Amino acid sequence: AVGERYSPRSAGEAEGVRRKYGLPDRFVLFVGTIEPRKGVDTLLAAMRLILKARTDVAVVMAGKVGWRVTPLVEEAGSVGLSGHVRLLGHVAEEDMPSLYSASELLVLPSRYEGFGLPLVEAFACGTPVVCSNISSMPEVAGGAAVLVPPDHPKALAEALLAVVDGADKKRELREKGLRRAASFSWKKAAEETIEVYGRVLGRRKACR
Repeated sequence: AVGERYSPRSAGEAEGVRRKYGLPDRFVLFVGTIEPRKGVDTLLAAMRLILKARTDVAVVMAGKVGWRVTPLVEEAGSVGLSGHVRLLGHVAEEDMPSLYSASELLVLPSRYEGFGLPLVEAFACGTPVVCSNISSMPEVAGGAAVLVPPDHPKALAEALLAVVDGADKKRELREKGLRRAASFSWKKAAEETIEVYGRVLGRRKACR
């Protein structure tokens, strides 16, 4: 689950974080450690395809730098993405809800996620989500996100543009995301964990 601070923010709050970090008017947001496992290379390749048709969309990455990130950053510069890719590094948690709210959508093209907490954070803020269709992400998304195969830049680019340009699609994903976020809670997680322990201990007792 996510903390209570994660909720939709007003246009004024979103504009405040936009000014604070010098963000462009329209951007898709990536949240997480910047490393190959997160599919950052696929996201950059998708941005190259998008920029062939339009230049009014950027990608903003919030998260610490992980391993093998230098080649990714160098690639972004070499293919003309430097003006359309912003690396913010670590962002204070109190700014994250407004950052989600300021973005067009959250994109998480990971090749693997243990859970994918940014998905639920985005849902709770009313932010549309585009993510990979593998690992834990489809289960966490629960039908509230646009799912795309990993390592497919063209499919990712098409999905991003469909959400960025689709007012009805944005509204649909926002409503589904808010409902999905409400289904997660630490109380529920605790209750279900206790239930698992109870079943396991009961089986052990029966085997004695």
